[in-house]
Amino acid sequence: MALEVSDAILTRLLLWAKAYALAVGGVLTVLALILGFFGVTTYRDFRRTIGDAQNTIQPMLARAKDDAGRAQQGADEANRESGAAIQTIETERKKIEREVKLASDTSSQVQSLSREVSELQKRTTTGITKANLQIETDLNDLKKKVGAATDDIAEQQRKLASTDELVKTLFSKGITEYFQTSSPTPSIVIVPRQNGATVFMLLRSAPIYQTIELKFYISSQPRASYSPINNVLYFNWGDPPDNLKGHPLEVTYVPDPTSKVSPFKTLYIKNGAVFADETKLMDVPPPK
Repeated sequence: MALEVSDAILTRLLLWAKAYALAVGGVLTVLALILGFFGVTTYRDFRRTIGDAQNTIQPMLARAKDDAGRAQQGADEANRESGAAIQTIETERKKIEREVKLASDTSSQVQSLSREVSELQKRTTTGITKANLQIETDLNDLKKKVGAATDDIAEQQRKLASTDELVKTLFSKGITEYFQTSSPTPSIVIVPRQNGATVFMLLRSAPIYQTIELKFYISSQPRASYSPINNVLYFNWGDPPDNLKGHPLEVTYVPDPTSKVSPFKTLYIKNGAVFADETKLMDVPPPK
C-alpha cells in the first residue's frame, strides 16, 4: 500500500517537472528572439548592452534626480509661500471680519443716532411750533395791553392837562388869612396843654387840604402838625402858648368848591370844651 502511494507521488512530480521545463523553455525562447531583435546574440553582447544602457540611463537618472530635487525645493518654497499666503489671507480675513463687525456696530450706532436725531428733530419742531404759537399769542396780548396802556396814557395826559388847568385856576383863587395870637378874637381859640397848645382857627371857607400852608413868622409849620375840620383848622404848637404872641399865624389855602357842608360861623369855649357852632371839637384840659 505504501509502495503504491509513493509510486503515485513520484509519477505526479515527474509530470510537474516536465510542465515547468516546457514553460521555462518557452520563455527563454521568446527572450532570445527579443534580444536577437536588438542585436544581442551572445552573453557578452548582453553585458555590453546592459552596460551601455546603464551609462545612458544613469545621467538621465541623475538629471531626473536633480530635477526632482529642484522640484522638491520649488514645492517646499511654494509650500512655504502658500503657508505665508494662507497666514496673510487668514490675517486679512480676521481683519476684514473685525472691520465688518465694527462697520456693523457703527451702522447700528449710526441708525440708533439717526433715530434719536430724528426724534429730537420732531420734538424740536413741535416745541418750536408751540413756542411760535405761544409767542404769537403773547405778542397779540402784549399789543392789546400796549394799546390799552396807550389809551390810558392818553387819558391820563388829558386828565393831567385838565388837572393842571384846574390847579392853575384853583391857585389863582388861593387866599391868605391872618390870625392874631396876642389877644382873643372870634376867629381863634388857643387851648394850653402840658407841652404846648392847640390852636383852633376859623377859616372863611373849607380848604383843600393839599393846598394848605401854615406859617408862623417866617417858618412853615410841618403838615403833620395841623388838619382841617370843615372850615376849622386846628394846629398843635410844641412851645409854650406865650411864644405865639410875638407874631400872627398865616394860613394860605384854596377853598374847596366841591364841599357840600355849610361852613361854621362861630368858634368858642363853653362848658370846658371847644365848639364850632353847636359841634364839640375838643375838651379843654383843666388848668394846673
